[in-house]
Amino acid sequence: MQSDIRDNIQIPQQSTIKTWQTHTQDLLLEKYFLAPGRAEPLPKHSHEDYQIGLSFDTNGGYFYRGSSYPVAAGSFSIIHSGEVHTTTRKPSIIDVPRTYRMLYVNPNLFRAAAQELTESKVNLPFFKTPIISDRKITSLFLQLYNAIEINSSQLEVESLTLYFLTQLILRHGDTRTSLKPIVGREYQRIEKVQEYIKSNLNENISLEFLAKLVHMSPFHLNRLFREQVGIPPHQYQIQTRIARAKFLLRKGLPLKKVVKETGFTDQSHLTRHFKRFVQVTPSRYLPQS
Repeated sequence: MQSDIRDNIQIPQQSTIKTWQTHTQDLLLEKYFLAPGRAEPLPKHSHEDYQIGLSFDTNGGYFYRGSSYPVAAGSFSIIHSGEVHTTTRKPSIIDVPRTYRMLYVNPNLFRAAAQELTESKVNLPFFKTPIISDRKITSLFLQLYNAIEINSSQLEVESLTLYFLTQLILRHGDTRTSLKPIVGREYQRIEKVQEYIKSNLNENISLEFLAKLVHMSPFHLNRLFREQVGIPPHQYQIQTRIARAKFLLRKGLPLKKVVKETGFTDQSHLTRHFKRFVQVTPSRYLPQS
């Protein structure tokens, strides 16, 4: 089955990402086609969604929660919602075309799946190791992935999603583990800063302004934000702008409008950061109907 999938993939001359999103926007599917050439490591970043990756022909690796994890070809990688991570690779040359798949899952879907299993309120499921090798889960992942890719019925996609997530939790998850304990008012202040940044992406926000917003000194806010989120406020702003740019590109907005909506100074500014975080230029990030 795996060889058939690889044989049917047509590799573009340039690196490209094809994207699909369910009508509820709870699932985002990305298919990466990486042409030979120089490959740069990704900067530290996080996603609001769970990130699930699968590659049949590429070895990789993540630095995540204080440890390095090699990802062998054919294995899953799963990164928890909100957790900062980066790739472990150094700048290198890709000598042959590579392909891999990413699925981004809204945390609410994972929470709903976990509650179906326990019939009570639970934490978001946690996966103690971000690397999973499991043939059944691989098969379920591909069924769901293919259903989204060929635009199957809403009922089929929703059924496959729930079954995939519940099986993933049952076989590899822990719904009892809490990742980030709430630490009172300071935690809430950092959340307020995050929400302000997300709601005002096209503003040129200063650290001093954000500090006044939550009644902290700029130094204290910067330190606490790094501790709580894993990256400093300016980098959080950039990654959030990139996430918004991806959404707008999937909607078909022209690049000039995307620049305006996301707060980048010009197209080259957006393109430079987009390629750092996504590995392709905005023009090569292609929504599929």
